[in-house]
Amino acid sequence: MRKILLNIILLLKLLILPAVNNKVQAQDSETLIKKGDSLHDRTNFSEAYQFYLEALKKAEQEKNEKNIAIANRALATCYYYQHDKVNALKKIYDYYNAVKKYKLDSLLSDALYMVGVIYIEEKNLDSVNKYIYPAIELMKKEKNYQRLSRTYSALAELHINVTKDDKKILNYLKLAQQYADSTDSNLMKAFAATKHYNYYFRNIKDYNKALYYINRAESLLFESGAHEGLMNAYRGKAECLIMLRDTLAKEYISKWFNYKDSIFDLQKANDLAKYEEQFEAEKKETENKQLMQENELRKRTIFILMLIILVIVLLTMWWINRSNIKKKQQQMQLIQKAQKEKERIARDLHDNVGGQLSYLITNLEWLANHPETINNTEELKKRLLNFSETGRNAILTLRETIWAVNSEKLSIIEFADRFKNYVLKLQIPESIKINFIENFENPKNILMPEQALNIFRICQEALHNALKHSKASEIKISFISNKECLFKIIISDNGIGFDYNNRYKQGHYGMKNMEERAKEANGEIVISSEKNNGTNVSVCIKYPHANDVL
Repeated sequence: MRKILLNIILLLKLLILPAVNNKVQAQDSETLIKKGDSLHDRTNFSEAYQFYLEALKKAEQEKNEKNIAIANRALATCYYYQHDKVNALKKIYDYYNAVKKYKLDSLLSDALYMVGVIYIEEKNLDSVNKYIYPAIELMKKEKNYQRLSRTYSALAELHINVTKDDKKILNYLKLAQQYADSTDSNLMKAFAATKHYNYYFRNIKDYNKALYYINRAESLLFESGAHEGLMNAYRGKAECLIMLRDTLAKEYISKWFNYKDSIFDLQKANDLAKYEEQFEAEKKETENKQLMQENELRKRTIFILMLIILVIVLLTMWWINRSNIKKKQQQMQLIQKAQKEKERIARDLHDNVGGQLSYLITNLEWLANHPETINNTEELKKRLLNFSETGRNAILTLRETIWAVNSEKLSIIEFADRFKNYVLKLQIPESIKINFIENFENPKNILMPEQALNIFRICQEALHNALKHSKASEIKISFISNKECLFKIIISDNGIGFDYNNRYKQGHYGMKNMEERAKEANGEIVISSEKNNGTNVSVCIKYPHANDVL
C-alpha cells in the first residue's frame, strides 16, 4: 500500500511540475541519448539524466524497443555515479526486463552483467551467481574479452572481501589477467593488476608482490590517462611502501593528495557552472509560468486527492477479497494434502503389511483345516518358521512405514543407515554375501517422507527378488549422491538373471510397482539383466529443480 501511495505522489509531481525544456522535447530518442552521452562523458550526470529521461519517454512514444533499454541503462549509470544505488538497481532491472521483454539478445550479456555488478558491490553471493555466471557464458560466445576481464576482476574483489577463498580468488585473477592480455585496453590490464594488488596486500600481506602489481597498474593507467584510477594507484602504492618502510612512500602520498585535490577542484568548477546555468534557466521559466501553475495546481490537487481516495478504497476492497480467497485456497490445499497422505499410507499398508498378514492368516487356516498333511515334526517346524519370518517381515514393514511417516525430513545418510539396519535383521542364508558401498558427494541432501517410503519399498522389492530368485552368491547395495542424482541406490547381484524384455509375461509385476514408485518419488529406475549374468537395479532420485544445481 505504501508503494502504491508513493507511485501516486510521483504521478502528482509529474502532473504538477513544469515540462522539460522545449528544445529537449522536440528531439528524437537517438539524438537525446547521444547528447546525454556527451554530458555523461564529461561527468555532468545531472544534465545527462534529464536528456536520458526524455529519451526514454520519446523511445516509448516511438516504440523504439532498443532505445527504451539503452535509456534505462544510461539512467542507471547516472544514479550509480551519484551514489544512489537503490535507484540505480531499479533502473538496471528496468534495463534487464526491457532486454528480456523485447528479446534484445545483443544486450543480454550486458544487462546480466549490470545486475550482477550491483550485487557484487552489495556482497550478495546468491544473487551474483544468478546473474554473473549466465553473463559470462554469453560474453564467451561474443568473445567480449574486455567485459570478461572486468567481470572476473570484480568476482576476485568480491571473494577477497567476503569468502577469503584463495583458490577461487587466484582462479578469477588468472582469468581476469588472461582476458585483459587478449585486448588492447590498458585500462582492463590495469584493472586486473589492481585486483592482484588488493589480494596480495590485504589477504596475503606479501607487500613485495603487491608493489609489483601496483607498479604495473600505475604504468598502464598513466599511459591511458585515467586520472581517477591513477589517483587510487598512487594511494595504493603509498600504502604498500609504508608497509615496506620505504622512504618513497612520502612522495606517493604527496602525489595522491595533489591528484585528489585537482580532481575535486575540477568537479567543483563543473558543478558551479552547472548550478548557475540551471538557476538562470529555472528562474526565467518560473517567472513565465508561475501564474498559470497556481490555478492549475489547485484544480489538479483536488482531482488527484479524489483519485487517491478512490484508489485507496478500491485497493482495500481488492486486498480484503484477495486475502479471503487465499485463505480458502490454503485450507483446501491442506485438506487435499491430508487426504492424499491418508490414501498413500493406506495403500502402503494394504500393499505390504496387508499382503503379508493375509498370506499368514490363509496358511494358518489351511494348516488348521488340514493337519493330516503334516507328516513329521520337521516339516511342521519348517512351516512354522516360515510363518514366523512372514510375521517378522510384516512388523518390520510396519515399523518402516511409521518411521517414514513420522519424519518431516530425512537425510540420505539416515536413509542408508536405516536400510542397512533392515537388511541386517533379515534371515539371509550364509551362502549369500551382502556388501554395502557408500559414496556421498552431498551427504546433507534431504528426502521427503513420501520419497523415503517409496525408495524403501523399491529397495525391499529389489533385495527380496535377489534373495528369492537370483541364486546369487553376492549382493552389492550402493548408496550414492552426486551432481546428477540427489540420491542413488544400486542393488546388484551375480545371479542367474532373467529376460528383462519379457518381465511382465513372466509374472514380474513387482517391477511395474517399482517403476511407479520411482516416478512418484521424482526419480528414474533402470533395471538391467541377462540370463546367467546377474541383475542390476538402479534408482536415481532427481533434484527438485535440476536447472538450479550448480
